[in-house]
Amino acid sequence: MKNNIHGLVLLLEVGLLAVVTLVPRNLFVTTQSPEAGTRSDAFQKFLKQFPDAAFPYDINKEEALESLQAAIGRMKEDGPMQSVGNGLEDPDHFLPGSRMALISRVPSFLEPVAHLATARHHVVIYLITRGFSFGHRTYVATTFDKKGKCLASHEVAAIGDIYLKTFAVDTDLNATVENYKVNWEKDRYDAGIEENTITSVTLETSEVLDLTEPAPDPFRRKPENKAKPVELPKALGAILVH
Repeated sequence: MKNNIHGLVLLLEVGLLAVVTLVPRNLFVTTQSPEAGTRSDAFQKFLKQFPDAAFPYDINKEEALESLQAAIGRMKEDGPMQSVGNGLEDPDHFLPGSRMALISRVPSFLEPVAHLATARHHVVIYLITRGFSFGHRTYVATTFDKKGKCLASHEVAAIGDIYLKTFAVDTDLNATVENYKVNWEKDRYDAGIEENTITSVTLETSEVLDLTEPAPDPFRRKPENKAKPVELPKALGAILVH
């Protein structure tokens, strides 16, 4: 009887050893998938297009006005055409798509401006030029987590002939955004630009944005408040039924 038991135990041990031997060694080892590793490498390559910058980072009123004046000078000399800087490449689609670009026939050009990093986030700032007019230059700040997931995207600065938008961002990724009206010596629409001069800019609004939180979607309609059905008195209801 004992020999039979020992034989059965031995048989079980041999079977277990065979199973363990046949199981792939890396079955229980947690490794990063090839797709995840490739995505991470692509994100690092994407970030390298942006010059590293330090906090606090800003595009201030003086810089925006200087850029506007330079654009006006080029327009007076050479017309509205302007050169486009180094194109931003995003084949893996890390940046969110612009709905305005989708519905507009005017071509958009993207140019990397700056990269800011914190312990938990990456922020890239890039310039969008629509068409070839100086009046359509927009700076966008897009925030990612460390794995490359896009968390939020905000328009933080802009340059145009009737408005300027500037911003300053701190280490908490709070951006103070200011909107200025551009004042001309003569009416901008009646006199044009050729024989006109900017006299000043006037601060109109200021707000603080959390660059880690998504911006409200201007294309998403708010749900309408539906009127509640009117309840008829029971007595009246009984009359109507009869």
